[in-house]
Amino acid sequence: MKYIGIILLHALIFLSGCRAHDHGSYWMAISSNKINWEPMRGITLSYMEMLIKAQPYDNLLLDSIYEMVESKDTLRINFYYHGTGEVDKRFVLHYVPVSKAKYEQAVGELKSRRHELLKSMVSWDASALDLNTTRPPYLADRTAMDLINPMQLALELTQTFDKTKVVYESTIVSKNDSLQRFRTLGIQYPSFSNKIAAQVGMTSFNHLELYMDAGSINQGMAMSQEKMSKVAMQELFVKITSQFPSAKMKAFGLPKRYNYREFSGIHSNIAVTWYDRNKVITLVVEGIPDTLFDREVDNNIALSDQETPVEISKVFSHYLALIDQAKVRLFVMHKDFDELMNRKENRDETKLPGQLWEYVTSWKYLYELND
Repeated sequence: MKYIGIILLHALIFLSGCRAHDHGSYWMAISSNKINWEPMRGITLSYMEMLIKAQPYDNLLLDSIYEMVESKDTLRINFYYHGTGEVDKRFVLHYVPVSKAKYEQAVGELKSRRHELLKSMVSWDASALDLNTTRPPYLADRTAMDLINPMQLALELTQTFDKTKVVYESTIVSKNDSLQRFRTLGIQYPSFSNKIAAQVGMTSFNHLELYMDAGSINQGMAMSQEKMSKVAMQELFVKITSQFPSAKMKAFGLPKRYNYREFSGIHSNIAVTWYDRNKVITLVVEGIPDTLFDREVDNNIALSDQETPVEISKVFSHYLALIDQAKVRLFVMHKDFDELMNRKENRDETKLPGQLWEYVTSWKYLYELND
């Protein structure tokens, strides 16, 4: 069932200081628009969509209701929304009446579906690093994610803290003259929570994002953990390396030797990328300790100009052992999706929101970004 916002008018009128009918009335939201009928965009549009879906109705979501017009078969609520950047901040929500039985049925079905969805929110096993793995049911589509946290947008706008964050974003990128649309679905638990979004072997992540094309086919995934221990980082690196023994490897941010005396020091972030047949795997360690960063090179351990997989593994392992704790991100991308994301024409933060933007910019050298 596609769930829709249904309000109990009796509660609404009571909260807004108006006189209710003695028996109460039940309504469901069907649409919203600006008073002047100008198009809504961005966060304003998302906010209005959330209001329509809000169940049950909560008048605290609206900045100011200034008029309600009720007739036999319609209800119109006019209100001000100060979150918009437009000069005219007047909006309207449109409702149609429903029976008490339909209202209670809809509430019951919604609660039941949400209960089943929350039960499915267990750690997702991503150990195979396989993009063909079936997505978790709670990341099936946006409707499912709204059920996990239907009030997230409102809570963010009113600066109210919430424990679980759902991620839903869309992006349009280009290749030559062709436009392609992709979606991001994800879940993020707070760093202090014991909840696990995904696991790779014994390594846990509190943030999971999946990237899919217009046909809902997985094109990539990203996992991150705010604070990962040294042992967990080492286990993860060994697992990936052993899982893709013949993959080409590339390093970022590790110290490099130019001659006997000249080195480039370690960066604040270090990363290793494996290039398998049809996918690209990138492991990123963010926030190198100041003591190590200031030292630049430890015991003359650095990459040479050759940068063979054996050498990369040796140098990366050496510096992992010097990091007690760090933020870690793991990306698994289809080869074609990786190429598309890294095209110069798509290096725009408005095109690549969230971790996709980080993916194509934060662990690249300047000469790579200028290609």
